[in-house]
Amino acid sequence: MKPTIDLFIGSPIELQSEKDFLGKLSAELLARGRPARIFANFFPPKNPQQIDFLVVTPQCACHVELKRLSAPVIGGLNGCWSLRHPDGSLSPLEAKNPYRQALDGKHAISDQMHAFARTDHRIPVPPAGGKFFKH
Repeated sequence: MKPTIDLFIGSPIELQSEKDFLGKLSAELLARGRPARIFANFFPPKNPQQIDFLVVTPQCACHVELKRLSAPVIGGLNGCWSLRHPDGSLSPLEAKNPYRQALDGKHAISDQMHAFARTDHRIPVPPAGGKFFKH
């Protein structure tokens, strides 16, 4: 039986880099015989930041925040990030710090999974009140 890729899109995918990623990801999963569900461009409840991709296979779940940047990135875990241009100048990224964006998205997905698991006790939950994002 051929594997399938189930795709759920919350908002239209407008960026070409995201369309390219989705096409390559789907092709690679199919080539490896891996079924998957891919959720793209959606907003978890109570989180104003859009999630680019959540990829779920029988083996794992992976949250992907995709960035197409035109220069090397300078920045730490907290605070603003900047692009270093060929002339050495820096310009701040207009978007939220990508690390914080990914971390906030991961927590929002985990919180929503907990909320969903509370509605159906047949859904397995992490032991001892643990968080989904740690498992």
